Amino acid sequence: MSILFVSTHQVTCGIADYNSDMMKAAGKHYDYDIEPLPQNGGAKKADLSRIADRARAYDCVVIQHEWSFFGGTHYEHYEYLRYFLKRLRKNNVPTAMIMHTRFTELRAIRLTSPHGIEDFRLKLARRLLIREINRSPLLRIFVHSKKFSEHLAKHTIRTDKFESLPFPLQVYPERTPKPAKESGDTVTLLMFGFLSAYKGYEAALNALRLLPDNFRLVFAGGQHPSNPHDITFENILAFLHQGVWLHHRQIPPVGEVFTPEEHRAFETRVELTGHLPTAEITKAIDKADIVLAPYLLGGSPAGSAAVAWPISLGKPTIVSSAHTFDDYIEANCVIAVTPGASYHLARAIKALASDPDEMQRLSAAALAFARQNSVEATSLKILNKMQALRPRSVVKKEISQPATP
Repeated sequence: MSILFVSTHQVTCGIADYNSDMMKAAGKHYDYDIEPLPQNGGAKKADLSRIADRARAYDCVVIQHEWSFFGGTHYEHYEYLRYFLKRLRKNNVPTAMIMHTRFTELRAIRLTSPHGIEDFRLKLARRLLIREINRSPLLRIFVHSKKFSEHLAKHTIRTDKFESLPFPLQVYPERTPKPAKESGDTVTLLMFGFLSAYKGYEAALNALRLLPDNFRLVFAGGQHPSNPHDITFENILAFLHQGVWLHHRQIPPVGEVFTPEEHRAFETRVELTGHLPTAEITKAIDKADIVLAPYLLGGSPAGSAAVAWPISLGKPTIVSSAHTFDDYIEANCVIAVTPGASYHLARAIKALASDPDEMQRLSAAALAFARQNSVEATSLKILNKMQALRPRSVVKKEISQPATP
């Protein structure tokens, strides 16, 4: 079977990395090519028409979907994706679309309001897109959250058109467990990935204020190149000086504004690494004792490589109960706390750091989950479903799932 992947490629983008991993896994069994999408500004109709025509030479297409990859406005996001899916349907190409972002909520239509016509046009474009998805017999949508599945059903997408799979994970050689901490030893906490408002840095910094001085926090990652207006980095720097979140505060502070002495002491407990090359990311995760992902409810994605990577490495991880982590929570391979609950988070961190047996259990459970939901296994589940939709595939025999190491 031959596959055409349609995605961002070789750019600083989590979805590009996701697609690269999937291509490598697929390449062990199938032939494939890549059709790069622009990261900023979105593909135009002429680009999508050309890609759809090229796709006729392949047995299936895999689209990595993010709204901003299609057109430059909200209306174009819907209209251009509808156009692309329609062209693929007309060309009779089995299509797997992996959706990484939900539909945005639309304003109620009031034709007399200044945005009335625009809102009507946007809602119609979305309705036409959903109609196209439902009528495409060779299209299947894959998401990485059961809540995402409920979201699609709520937006009247037929339940036979989509499926939820756990976020795919790398499988690494098993790590040597870190030795148990003695009372007073330094405990390194890590938050990994692009700095984005929804990731709960405010809760993590508040929790650090509540923890003993031997706890330190590392932020391994920099600002997302596609989101230069996000002020999370500024808020983190301001917290180091003041002890409170400066802009768009969502969580009550846990103390008064820092004195100069408190500022200097707290600043020594926090490290900001900036962007890390791939080889350094694994080292940073290995050095940490506990990974934190206290995501807020608003804006959290369907899946997150920022947590998938530590889970793949068997790192004890504390997450929030945001829908992003449903599969990990169900598998009991993470500790979950309430989103935005600084005191709850601090308590969970302190309890886990003092319980080496629980640290070891979480590590083993995380590695087992990674083996069961590897990139290769997930990729083959998707591609075998696509192959079943096209009986004239070059490869007739279903590829078996990789054996669990």
